Amino acid sequence: MKTIHIAVVDDNLAQNKLTVKKLKQMSKLNKLEEVKIATQPYFNGMDFLHSERVYDLIIMDYDMPVMNGIEVAEELVKRGARSKIIFLSGYDDIVRPLQKSTSNRLTVGFVFKSDPPEELQHHVVNAIEDILGVHFILVKHYEEIENIGTRKYKKQFYEIIVDAKKIVTIETRNKQTFIYLKDDSEFLTATSLNEWPPKLPIGDFSYANQRHLINFRYVDSISRREVKLIDGETIRLTDTYAKAFKDKWHTYKEKKAVN
Repeated sequence: MKTIHIAVVDDNLAQNKLTVKKLKQMSKLNKLEEVKIATQPYFNGMDFLHSERVYDLIIMDYDMPVMNGIEVAEELVKRGARSKIIFLSGYDDIVRPLQKSTSNRLTVGFVFKSDPPEELQHHVVNAIEDILGVHFILVKHYEEIENIGTRKYKKQFYEIIVDAKKIVTIETRNKQTFIYLKDDSEFLTATSLNEWPPKLPIGDFSYANQRHLINFRYVDSISRREVKLIDGETIRLTDTYAKAFKDKWHTYKEKKAVN
């Protein structure tokens, strides 16, 4: 399990505690099975800098005495820090100085204190994805459970957060949609196949046929009629989708070669 260390820097005691509380209550973060969040509060920028501790993510107020948030961030830049920073502010007076600041290279988000909790969650989750090099997706899945008395089946729904990079294929079979993961686990998902592409990392997935979405990460080779996965499984490649699949596959490989 990976621990993400987050510093909350805000001279307003009540606001500082509220931000920490919001982090602990973030529904999406609470569903990240492979990520642990550790928070540490600081009540002014000078104390934070004097701590000399390294954090993955810093959630920092702009308007603080002695050193404002941008000044703290600029000092971090001088020190060669790589922490991601999300700025908090009660006013829009931060926007122009932030645009001119060298702290921009560390800044990954800006949230007004009056924004709903979902706005902070959005920026925090995006920052963690960037830090870990993952792409989190909320998967709504279900199991069909038989009622012994009536002999009828009912759907029991669940939610789980998965890294899209661990999804090998998404497949429709018998009017049901399944997600298959790298660890060989599978889920019956309540999301139809044609609803999945906008949720997935751009350029990483493509249709091989009308029933299969494939993650290029797990493709071994492509022939005229089929796609061979690295585990040896083969999936039919139909004429309707072949050209687009092959073009995207070559683009994906070129992007990986550069990175």
